[in-house]
Amino acid sequence: MDVSKKTRDSNIELLRIILMLFIVMHHIISSVIAPGFSNKGFACVDVVLHTAVIIFVLISGYFGINLRIKSLLNLILQVVFYSLSLTLLGVYVFNLGCPVDVIKSLLPISGNYYWFVTVYVELLLLSPFINKLLVNLSNRQYISLLVILGFLIFWFGLLRKTNISIDGKNIVYFIFIYIVGGGIRRISLTDESSKFLTNRFHFFILLLSLMVLGGGIFFLILILFLFILWHMLMCIILLFF
Repeated sequence: MDVSKKTRDSNIELLRIILMLFIVMHHIISSVIAPGFSNKGFACVDVVLHTAVIIFVLISGYFGINLRIKSLLNLILQVVFYSLSLTLLGVYVFNLGCPVDVIKSLLPISGNYYWFVTVYVELLLLSPFINKLLVNLSNRQYISLLVILGFLIFWFGLLRKTNISIDGKNIVYFIFIYIVGGGIRRISLTDESSKFLTNRFHFFILLLSLMVLGGGIFFLILILFLFILWHMLMCIILLFF
């Protein structure tokens, strides 16, 4: 589960922290400040906060996932531990739920209690095959794959709202974002003329870090949203043309 690049960029790590804060802010808004997104203003802010999930997966795709069984089991055990602990606390201290929930909490991933962990574990298990596929695909095949996955997400998720890709909380969506991240790294390593993409990738991360330290949170949200759209567009343009 370790990323293939051995040296970690401090700006990437800071970005991960920022994204975690975004997720916390999302849950505070959706559960405390504006339950059910009753306030349209907070609902609009929350849409942008959701980009944190996209960028988490994008970073995984950019560096590549090197699946290790020991790390995978460690992740699963951690999730089970917290799932069981929180359920015991809720049932026997706060009288929330019933004893049956304690048994269910032992299978949090297969039970999809924490959707991100469930889908991410699925991505981890598929990552060795996805990585091998990306290495062997030509640029045109890569673009074709992106188009097909994008169509599935748009048609069956956004328009049809089926269980294939509703709300983006599914493996199809994660594979799509993972492949986009891998594409950004792919063109930066194979095409000398596109190294500006890698440089700007790190430049934007540095800019985000400085803005957070400076307290420019609202401007940060705007730039973060534009950041993901820019790199998805550049990845497609550079590979296609």
